Amino acid sequence: MIKRYFFGLIGSKNLDDPLGLSFGSPVAAFRWATQLAEYLAEVQPELRGCASVIVTQSGSPDTYYVGIGSQPDPRTFETALTPKQTGGGST
Repeated sequence: MIKRYFFGLIGSKNLDDPLGLSFGSPVAAFRWATQLAEYLAEVQPELRGCASVIVTQSGSPDTYYVGIGSQPDPRTFETALTPKQTGGGST
């Protein structure tokens, strides 16, 4: 089943995503969030280290955080399979 995920910003700037994108798995959505964070680090360097891309899904308490400009972690995709609970993301 394809689910809709929403990609916002949280940290020094907050921005909600009203439309979202559809992905077949949380890992695919997390990969897109990682690409978005890398892109934002390039085009808006002031966001590096002080904001995160936040990935949510309607009806789910799970939230994923991807730091903008942070070094990639080899466990990134494993982390996507074990989401953090809403309410304590790092920026």
